[in-house]
Amino acid sequence: MTSASHRRHSSRHRSESALSTPFWNDPAGVSPILFLLACVVFISGLLFGGSGGSFGDTVVQLLALPLIVLASVQWTQSPLRSPDRVALCILAGIVVLAFVQLVPLPLSLWTALPGRADLMQDMHSVGVTPAWASLSLNPLSTERALQWTLPAIGMFLAVRWMSQRQRVVMLSILFAGAIGLLVLGVLLHGASESDSTTTANAALAKTSLALTTVHAGRDPVATDQSIAGLFSNHNHFATFLAMTLPLIVAMGIAIWLKHRKGKSKRWLPWAALLSMAILALLVGMFETRSRAALVLGGLGLVGSLALMRHLGLNRKLVWALTVGTLLGSLIVVELAASATLARLDEGPSTNTRWQIHATTLRAADHFGLLGSGLGTFVQAYQTVSPEKDIGPYFINRAHSDYHELWLETGVPGLLLIGGYMGWFVWSSWRVWRGPGEHRTATLVSRAATLSIAMVLLHSYFDYPLRKTTILVMFGMSCALLAPGCDGGEKEAHKKRIANT
Repeated sequence: MTSASHRRHSSRHRSESALSTPFWNDPAGVSPILFLLACVVFISGLLFGGSGGSFGDTVVQLLALPLIVLASVQWTQSPLRSPDRVALCILAGIVVLAFVQLVPLPLSLWTALPGRADLMQDMHSVGVTPAWASLSLNPLSTERALQWTLPAIGMFLAVRWMSQRQRVVMLSILFAGAIGLLVLGVLLHGASESDSTTTANAALAKTSLALTTVHAGRDPVATDQSIAGLFSNHNHFATFLAMTLPLIVAMGIAIWLKHRKGKSKRWLPWAALLSMAILALLVGMFETRSRAALVLGGLGLVGSLALMRHLGLNRKLVWALTVGTLLGSLIVVELAASATLARLDEGPSTNTRWQIHATTLRAADHFGLLGSGLGTFVQAYQTVSPEKDIGPYFINRAHSDYHELWLETGVPGLLLIGGYMGWFVWSSWRVWRGPGEHRTATLVSRAATLSIAMVLLHSYFDYPLRKTTILVMFGMSCALLAPGCDGGEKEAHKKRIANT
């Protein structure tokens, strides 16, 4: 028997052995307790992470702590590749940056930092003279900002070494959660006091919403004109749905590729279900009445068509799918997006984002190259006066994560963002450059690049990653850029460790 045939035989034997065990105990993936805990964190993030700053977010963050511990053990037993090491360096950089901002500094050094002398004068004017101060203007807020990243870190570390079967289960949870949140959003939006059944359904949906929101500060546009699910912001709900779209399309294509040569038609109900889910996501996306929905939805559709690259599909089939998708998109836009298109006609004077961006950059200049500290945007922003009056608004976000991080972290944060962007481009190029060994894994990885690209684009105009729901999905998508764990590779790694 040749070495190639031996490898194929061994791979077939491992696949048959894996299929004979439950997916949560897949020998090619992570341990059952790690997999189940990852599912709990992911489901909790979907249910309780849409508001931003609620008790539900804290619950998800606490659940992420044991997940990170167990996943870290898994990483020590797994064969690391170059992208894995770079990702670990970026994660370590985030933690180190937060700890550096919390280090106590003598007052002589602290007042020498940009923007601190004025604050010291204010403290002296009220009779306060601290013994020391940290680089962060608000150490507690910096601790909270670091805690906020725990769900994304936990999901990335856990999903990275899951087997393909375990990843499919995680994606199934995502699809069910997206459709469930969409249904709840419709119930909240369509409630009518004259209809007792609808009123009861709306009461149930609002009860679920109360679990995720400790305040009533929902976006009035999202409440009165659009659907927002369990999110406090309709733009972020649109981003979540747009991120889900290419992943559903990838799974649909994978199912068709797996069964197209067989005579069995058992895959047809699943294909029909996925098609209905895709249509529901498109309609729901545009019914959020979000301008982001048009851009991200369009990118999701175009990217979904690009998923078929290098799959060896018939050209006529590809053209048929392309034309059908474009026609379907036009119909959806015509039927569901009239209010969204109307919002595009709003003049720039009604959009205060650009003014907030400009003021944020001025505040960043005020606090210098080291920033004001993670989570201190509100305090730092209030130290400078806006050039134009933006109305009776309390500005608690820069409406651009890049601007906000530049203010809070300065050059160190910029280096971390650049490092992540380089890692993302590198990983995406590896995924898209060829057909890959496993079509399903390749499709899912390519879809994950689209989901990440959407949230990175939207982050320039908003703050979607401040929502735990999007954060856990972002962490999982980053893990999906790498192929699922292979049983043979894991066994070889264990042998190398044993030999050393």
